[in-house]
Amino acid sequence: MLGSPGALRVSLIARPLHRTFPTLLARQIIQPLGPRIADSALVTWTAAATALPIPSDDALRRPEKPDTVWATTKATAPSPSPGRRRATAAGARCKEKKMADRDLEAKDVIEALDSFYCHNVVVGLWADAVANRLEGMAIYLLSDELPEVADHARAAARRLADRIGDLSGAITGDPRQLIDRAPGDNEFTIPNCSDPRAIISYALHRLEVIITAYQDFLDKVRGRDDVSFALVVDLLAAETHRRADAQAALAGQ
Repeated sequence: MLGSPGALRVSLIARPLHRTFPTLLARQIIQPLGPRIADSALVTWTAAATALPIPSDDALRRPEKPDTVWATTKATAPSPSPGRRRATAAGARCKEKKMADRDLEAKDVIEALDSFYCHNVVVGLWADAVANRLEGMAIYLLSDELPEVADHARAAARRLADRIGDLSGAITGDPRQLIDRAPGDNEFTIPNCSDPRAIISYALHRLEVIITAYQDFLDKVRGRDDVSFALVVDLLAAETHRRADAQAALAGQ
């Protein structure tokens, strides 16, 4: 747009979660912008040069003002020959299939990320519940560790929820479904809260479950979704470190 005739200033407001990208263009002259803005909604008005640059908030409120002009643009193309139409139709079907495949892949990714989200929410609840019930020697050994586990799990759940939202998905909202949708055997156990070894052993078991799930996800999504891949790599590294700590704690008892 900045290269269009008469262009003075261009600014962009990116809203990828809403799939909208409001763009503000100040121009000296008015003439068609051509294919650069095909399939777009236009809002135009006249402003004095002294009013530039126009604040983004004011530009976003322009549709409410009476001097605003609305328009839409559509991409146009010459009518293809019959042979060209057949090739175009075949290409369109191929494109639709690829889009369907991508949609299916996105659903698979969202479902997996949501299962990880559920796991981390459950872990946060579990750590709080066990910390609330600590007795005897476990109080001295784990009273600081368990709140850290809860905080780590909730931070991971927030990151996963953000990524699911970026993919236009939704996290599990019904608390009754959290355990069922988390990876593993759908169990939730409060161990003997006076026995540090029992607590750490159960935590280690759950770590093994989520580490395996993360690794399986990375094998499936590699090369398909770099952002989700990087997120889960980071989460896997943190859980692997926690597993090593738990194994060392058990070995030292």
